[in-house]
Amino acid sequence: MSYKIGSFNLLDFNLKVNDESKKNLEKISEIIIKENFDILVIQELLAPFALKTLIDILNNNRKITQRWASCYGDSKSRNEHKNEYPAFIWNSKRIELLNLENKQNPMTIENYQIKNAPGQTRFLRFPVMARFKPIKPIKREFEIRLINVHIRSSKSNRDADVEFGEKRMRMNEFETLAKYVLTKMTDQVSPLSTKTAYTFLVGDYNINLWRVGYDYPCIPIGDIVYATERNGKQRPIKTIQDKKTSLKKIDEDQEVPADIYANNFDHFSFDINKTKHVVRGTSERIEVVAKYYNKDLRKYRYEVSDHVPIFMEINA
Repeated sequence: MSYKIGSFNLLDFNLKVNDESKKNLEKISEIIIKENFDILVIQELLAPFALKTLIDILNNNRKITQRWASCYGDSKSRNEHKNEYPAFIWNSKRIELLNLENKQNPMTIENYQIKNAPGQTRFLRFPVMARFKPIKPIKREFEIRLINVHIRSSKSNRDADVEFGEKRMRMNEFETLAKYVLTKMTDQVSPLSTKTAYTFLVGDYNINLWRVGYDYPCIPIGDIVYATERNGKQRPIKTIQDKKTSLKKIDEDQEVPADIYANNFDHFSFDINKTKHVVRGTSERIEVVAKYYNKDLRKYRYEVSDHVPIFMEINA
C-alpha cells in the first residue's frame, strides 16, 4: 500500500494580516485536500491557534475518505522574535499518531551539538520528530518517523564563504542532522511487534542539492553524505527532491518572470540501507501556483507562502 508524505513551509503561519501576508486558509485547505496527503509536515507555524483553525476548515469538507488531525512541537528557536512550532497534519482515516508510553510524541530533539564546528554549539531551531503508523488492515505493521527540520537562515553574513559564515553554518546543521540525528532515530527499536520503522528527515533545508546553476550552499555531489559508524563502516544517507521550491519576490513594478522559482531548498533524506526499498519513485514539487492560483505569483505569495509543497510516496 502506498502513502503520500508532503512537506510545506507556510511562511510565518499565523492569522495576522499585514502588507506582506493574509493567509487564505480556505485555499490552503483546498490544496491539502485535493493533493490527498496522508501526512503533511509543516514549517514556520508561529501560532498554534492557526493550525487548529486550519484543521477545523479541513474537517468541514465532505470527502468521506479524509478526516484530519494535527500535532506540533516546539523548535525552541534562538530567534527571540519568531519562535516556530514544527507541525504535522495527517488523514486519520489512514494514519494514526503512535501511542508511546512514557515518551513524548511529537518530541523535540535537542540533545545534539553541531559537530566539528567550534563556536556553533546548537541548532538555531531544534528538529521535532513525530511517529505514526498506518491504520489496519495492512499486510504488516510498520512505523513512519518524520523529523521536521528547518535549517537556519539568517540575512546577516549570508554571502560570506568563510569558516563561520552563514552558509557554512547551514551545512554544519545539515551534516549533524543527517549523520547523527537521522542515524540515531533510524536505529531506535520500534515498539511495534514487527520492530519495523522507516525514518526520514523532511523540511526546509535552506540548502540546494548540487546541480549546475544552483547556488552554494549545496549538498555534496551524488546527493549522498556518509555517516561513519564506530566500527568505521560508511553509512550512506541520501537526499532527494531536486526541483526549485522557493519563489522569487516580485516588486509591483516588475513583470513576473517565466521562471518563478528561486532555490531548491525543500527535501527528504533517509538511510539508503534501511529505507530506500520503500521509497516509491522520486520526490517532486507540486505546481500549486499554476494549479490553484492560475499562475498569479503575487497573490499566492500573499495568501499562502513563498514556498510550494513537495511530496514523496512510500510503498510498504
